[in-house]
Amino acid sequence: IFIFSIINLTFLVLFRSLHIFIQIFVSYLNHKKCIKYIRKLKLDKNNLPSVGVQISGWREDPELFEKCLISIKRQTYGNIKYITFCSDGNENDDLYLGEIFKKIFPENSECIILNKTLKMMNEDERATLFEYSKKFKNICFLQPHHGKRYAMYTQMKNLIYNECDYILFIDSDTILEHDSIIKLVKTIKYHNGSAVTGDVRIWNPDNLLGYLISLKYWFAFNLERSAQSYFGSVSCIAGPFGLYEVKMLDKITEEWNNQSFMGKECTFGDDRHLTNLILKYGGSTYYTEDAICYTDTPIKISRFISQQTRWGKSFIREYMLNLSWFSFKKIWLVFDLSFQVIYSFIIFILLINFFLTYDINVYLYLVSSIFIVSYLRVLYGLLITKEKYYIIFGLYGIIFFTLLLPLKYWSTITVNITNWGTGN
Repeated sequence: IFIFSIINLTFLVLFRSLHIFIQIFVSYLNHKKCIKYIRKLKLDKNNLPSVGVQISGWREDPELFEKCLISIKRQTYGNIKYITFCSDGNENDDLYLGEIFKKIFPENSECIILNKTLKMMNEDERATLFEYSKKFKNICFLQPHHGKRYAMYTQMKNLIYNECDYILFIDSDTILEHDSIIKLVKTIKYHNGSAVTGDVRIWNPDNLLGYLISLKYWFAFNLERSAQSYFGSVSCIAGPFGLYEVKMLDKITEEWNNQSFMGKECTFGDDRHLTNLILKYGGSTYYTEDAICYTDTPIKISRFISQQTRWGKSFIREYMLNLSWFSFKKIWLVFDLSFQVIYSFIIFILLINFFLTYDINVYLYLVSSIFIVSYLRVLYGLLITKEKYYIIFGLYGIIFFTLLLPLKYWSTITVNITNWGTGN
């Protein structure tokens, strides 16, 4: 059994190494394309496409929300047509968000308190709301608490109605660098794409967990999404930071908003499903390392578990839905996502084998292999960033093996449970 297991493990390690080598090679090609072509792209300042910015949030930290709005106000892009915020709540405890919005955008702005969400309005009510909001550049909606997707839908339909060319989706805890929007626009124009995301970084790596997560974010964007971007098929435009073509959004908004799974309304995974619908209907999605934003991350184990469980469930759910439209046109996407599923399943089988045979050599071989292979990615990070501290990313393997892997299995068997799980 030991010899047979080692042979299988060696094959798995080699296959995983090949996967990472391809990721690194293609990601580097995408990196060079950004440097050589996209950064040099000149936009006609007199004919910039219009951008509508939409922000969604619920009872955000006041200081962080204010920083988010200020970062939008300081953008260098010359054609921001509308800026909207939708609070997923309109009770007394939510009104402070409207006050902050009016403070940062005192001119040509309005706060609208809705007694029902846009999804529950009839066509006449919608048209009246859209026509009224058209008078203001800066709009704050406060609507009844029904979840983030409802808040996103209200703004999305409003900005589509008011004929923006692109819509930027961000969260209320996202802080943009001053040139983020123009760099997103340059990328989506260069590729003639349907959506683009940028480099999402962590502003609060206050302990070891937060710091390792911040490094994980770098690899998730600058290796995984960058490789997918080379083929025009980024699997998930990041929720806190994504620019979308309005023509594509207009085709998929209703299907996205009405998503259900196993008979239940979907309440998370909004960004992944929106991306998958774009790819399903022939659109293309990209990543640029030049556009940068900063966001909050869980630095406590309880919040981290809740977040990773939601992400795990949405990944499994969307992968199952993807099976109906996967094609050879998106061959890297099919391989990349399928490998993640198969890799986790194989490790699960190997763990069962270990517990049945108690062969500590097989177990140690498996654990050491995961660490060794992870350092292939570390070497790429060192090459691109020239930052020596990336060497400690190998410690993330401990989090993967002891926490993330079990959560993947838990997410799979509880995929039909749709609550956010924000409690400890």
